Amino acid sequence: MFERTLFNGTSGFHFILSLLVAASAGVANAQSSSDVDGDLVADLLDNCLEVANGPNDSSNQTDTDRDGYGNACDTDYDNTGTTDMPDFARFLAAFQGGPADPATDHNDDGGTNVADFAVFLAGFGRTPGPSGLDCADPTIGGTVICEPHEEGGATVSEQEAYEIDIALLAEGKGLPVQDVRRAIGFQEDFLAYAQDLEARHPGQFSRIWLEPVPARAGVIEFIGDVPSGDAPNGVTLLGQGRISRDDHERRAELVADALLANDIRNFTSFFDVPSGKIVVEMNDQTGQSDNSLIAIIAVAAIVESPELQGAARSIKAEDVDVREGKA
Repeated sequence: MFERTLFNGTSGFHFILSLLVAASAGVANAQSSSDVDGDLVADLLDNCLEVANGPNDSSNQTDTDRDGYGNACDTDYDNTGTTDMPDFARFLAAFQGGPADPATDHNDDGGTNVADFAVFLAGFGRTPGPSGLDCADPTIGGTVICEPHEEGGATVSEQEAYEIDIALLAEGKGLPVQDVRRAIGFQEDFLAYAQDLEARHPGQFSRIWLEPVPARAGVIEFIGDVPSGDAPNGVTLLGQGRISRDDHERRAELVADALLANDIRNFTSFFDVPSGKIVVEMNDQTGQSDNSLIAIIAVAAIVESPELQGAARSIKAEDVDVREGKA
């Protein structure tokens, strides 16, 4: 497994908030007989049947070459039908710092990096997919387009796709569909409100998160004082945050870099927004991980970083949560 940090700061506010919604909803592993990869996109609408790339993932059905195979499961950039050396040359150009290439960004994090290389290696010598779209064809692209939600000549509307996703989410969480629909409606309104608020107070957000579905509640924490004005029902505004959102994200990245530099592998690190802690999930099922050492390395990475200033450079051991993850 390749390491990652959940927040990379490259895809903007939409990406960050979508991750918060998914994490707080707790539906990443929801399963349905019609959603084999558990990504909350029904199989007949899913352009990567065996790779989760739905609403709870940053890539969210991105298909750069419009061949019906999502970027998350498509390393055949030239649409020859198989991933081969010309595709590797294109990947390498982007990987080594060449012009940005959306097709080689398999997790849609804004760049081509080691996580994308893992996807490329898995796809080398193979055809893309599989995809649930009837129009999917690895040799099309350019002027011939496989539109999302096109099924054998019939088109599933965005509203129909939305209703299917709502039903899958409700099934996965064991909730009434109407409760989930209301919660998602609140989340959409919260997103619009938060975007407007951030535009009026740029750089002042410290943390922002949503409570788990079916709750209709969200929290925005500001650095310093809360701006004047009433918040919508269900939205709590907090003040006296000490660290900017960008610095929270950067701190998690610094921890990941430090662990790698100390030859620690097989982990996931991210900033857990509601708790305000940096989480390091060790995916070592042998029980050999030294959690105390990992916490020490994490703290040192932050307090010794010349990139951070003021409160962002201050951290205590209890601000780092080292836990067992998945194999």
